[in-house]
Parts: sequence; structure tokens; C-alpha cells
Amino acid sequence: MNIDIKRQTLDLADEGLLAIRDGRMSRVHSLEGTLWVTEEGEVKDTILRRGETYTIRNAGLVVITSLGKSRITLEEPALQRGAARSLAAGDVPELASCA
Repeated sequence: MNIDIKRQTLDLADEGLLAIRDGRMSRVHSLEGTLWVTEEGEVKDTILRRGETYTIRNAGLVVITSLGKSRITLEEPALQRGAARSLAAGDVPELASCA
């Protein structure tokens, strides 16, 4: 399933999972809690704490694990540049959540 995220705020339960496929250049903002970000093609994982941001570098799979109750915002690249356009239909990140 493809979901057009543009800008979406999500609550994740403790140990909740969020999978993003083809989200290259999208940003993950940690609003509350701590997130463990694993990105396909990256050697190291990233830990995001409240107030920190991570930009997805690759078009592969990204798995975000909530280390405690968390709230995140996902933002597509077009909004980061202030552009009014959305990503092309084939470029929209695909989200899957397991809570």
C-alpha cells in the first residue's frame, strides 16, 4: 500500500515499528521519545532523541523502532524545499506500521 505522506505526524507505542520503502530524502523528526533508525545501505544505525531530525539517504527500506512511547513527523522532500508540488505517484514513500 502506498500512502502519500507529504507531512504526517504519527504516535508509536513502546517497541512500535514503522517501515518506509523508497523514502529517499524524506525527513524523520522525533517530537517525543527515542527512535532507532536502521536504513538499508547505511553501515551504522542512528538513534534519534527528542528534537532531532534524520534525512533518509537511500531509496531502500528504512525501519524505525520506537524505544518507548514516541511521536514522529515524516516530511517528504518537496515540503522541505517549500515547493507546492507533491512527489510523482511512483516516488511516494510506502509506509507500514506494526504497533
